Amino acid sequence: MNINEIFNKIENPKEYRQQGKRLYFDSYRKVLIPITPEEKVRQKTAIYLEKYLNIPHEYIFTEDHLHHYGSKNNGRIDIAINCYNENKVLVPLALVECKAEHIPLTAQVLDQAVGYANTICCDYIFITNGVEMYQYLYNESLNNYELLSEIVDYNGMTNHVGLPVKIKSKFKRLNVEQLFDDVEKVREYGYKYHFIGEDTPNELVPYIANMSDALVDRTHTLDYLSCKFFEVIEDLGVSYLAYGNASGSDFGSGEYRSILINDFSFGHRIINISILATGKTVNDAKYGNSDGKSVLTVSLRDEEKDSMVVQINLNKFLKLENGYLYLTHNGAVAQKGASTKVLRDMIYNEDNTMICNDKIFLGKFYGDDLLYMDTPEFAEVIKRVIIYSIIRDRYKSNLSSQTKVKITE
Repeated sequence: MNINEIFNKIENPKEYRQQGKRLYFDSYRKVLIPITPEEKVRQKTAIYLEKYLNIPHEYIFTEDHLHHYGSKNNGRIDIAINCYNENKVLVPLALVECKAEHIPLTAQVLDQAVGYANTICCDYIFITNGVEMYQYLYNESLNNYELLSEIVDYNGMTNHVGLPVKIKSKFKRLNVEQLFDDVEKVREYGYKYHFIGEDTPNELVPYIANMSDALVDRTHTLDYLSCKFFEVIEDLGVSYLAYGNASGSDFGSGEYRSILINDFSFGHRIINISILATGKTVNDAKYGNSDGKSVLTVSLRDEEKDSMVVQINLNKFLKLENGYLYLTHNGAVAQKGASTKVLRDMIYNEDNTMICNDKIFLGKFYGDDLLYMDTPEFAEVIKRVIIYSIIRDRYKSNLSSQTKVKITE
């Protein structure tokens, strides 16, 4: 099927700059990516899937790691399309293999897509170069993928495989009475949405739930925030971000608030903030004994990296005193050669208000009222968390560079 005319009508994503490089903003995985001929096709294809085939935005995953599907393969799928099964679990429905416009869609391209499809067990395959697009459906009796005569949309695909078209239910946060009336109910709410750890103290549970709800509440946005380190360009809202590795660990995967900032020392980049729970382990062969924690997690996504830069154990570093919540961190960095003192000194030299009693002071806020992203005291905490993330990332990058130099020498 010739798709060139449709693709020509689709606008390219927003462009940004980072250290002189032109980047697209990928709204599906909340990341800035270099502009290449293949990336242009991938981005337009994702938009086509959403606007023309009616695939929900949150079910489109660009550059999706095979690790997320239990594979030890380091490869990535250009675009994965998911849907809910009868058990309300998100499962792969289709994948798309994208090529630049000048690359023909040969049998080798299809073979590559089939290899990925066999790994994640999806029913549909698309291949496209932005000029042509073909869709294939798995035939179980023949054990191969057969070319379809026309493109089938999301409803058609889910109906064919007998799966419901389920749109994510609208978020409804707890009100003040619900937060403070019954801590066990709030704890169960936190378990359901994976932000309260089993060993999180009861006195902190309502406040952590309030913080988590503020991060995922789309009704309020962080439209303006500026300081000498950065300025907010856009509050990008909430999306599910997946993290994982070959060992099977997926800590860090969850709902994040994503904020596009202009880091004055670096350029445009995306900060993602969430509160996630860690599992409790007892005499585990791999993890030993570990408390179930509520962890404020910050990841940083730019052209060069996609990694978690801050993990703050709220069980330990969130304190309730005289009706106010105080958030701090000890500055520990799990990296070879890292020095907590050096990092704290670096932060003090950049902003001495960030250090108090040898800890990184990330702000205080009143938590008995509902928190929102634009609540002034909570926004100040968000600002300080972002500053801490920027300086911490810079320190870790410098540390990595020094290590490489030593190895080279």
